[in-house]
Parts: sequence; C-alpha cells; structure tokens
Amino acid sequence: MIPQPPAADVSVTWPSGPTSAHVAEMLRTLELNILRRLDGILHGNYQGLTPGHGSEPGESRIYQPGDDVRRIDWSVTARTQQTHVREQIADRDLEGWLVVDTSASMQFGTIKDEKASVALAAAACVGFL
Repeated sequence: MIPQPPAADVSVTWPSGPTSAHVAEMLRTLELNILRRLDGILHGNYQGLTPGHGSEPGESRIYQPGDDVRRIDWSVTARTQQTHVREQIADRDLEGWLVVDTSASMQFGTIKDEKASVALAAAACVGFL
C-alpha cells in the first residue's frame, strides 16, 4: 500500500503556471449575462425520451398482468372504468467534458499571460458555473 501524505501537505498546481490567486482574480472580474432563468437549481430542459423509472409522468395505458400495482393511475381508472397504469419518462444525466490543450503550441502569449494559462483560467471559470 502506498503511503498517502497528510492533507495539509497536498497542493494543487496547474501546468503552465496560473496561480489560484490569478484564477480567483479572473473569477472576480467575470461578467455573466443571464439570458434565461432556470426553474430551480441544477434543472435544465433535457428530458429523456425513453419510458422507464423516473420522476416525470408520461402517458397512461391499460393495465396488463405483471405491471406494478403502485403505478395504477386512479384518476384515469375512475374516468374510463378500466384499470390504467401511468408510464414514466426515464431520468437521464448529461455528462460534459471540457478539454484544454496544454501542448507546446499554447506556451506563448503576452508578458502578462500565456495562451495556456488563459485557457486553463477559462476552464476554471466554466467549472465554477
């Protein structure tokens, strides 16, 4: 088993040099224009298209032997006089990747910043959102 250093000795560094103070300064000066408010925190407009276990109600269909009785839609059953079950839309998660090129072609720029440090700071800003 490889010994782990104490938590106080661990530090994070970025290849090409931007410091956490530099990134913090870029985050302080970041201006965001909100084009559309979301309904709640971490909610988006992405909904799964396949039926399955989820939290969004879908269509009703006639009960078939073997269906889960907990999914019976009592309001539709009362209206139609036939037992119906509620289908649900499966919840899905989106996974996104943010890739930053830190090759030698990114190791140039102005005296203040290199392209790689600006790209990493931009990635940090996107990750902060």
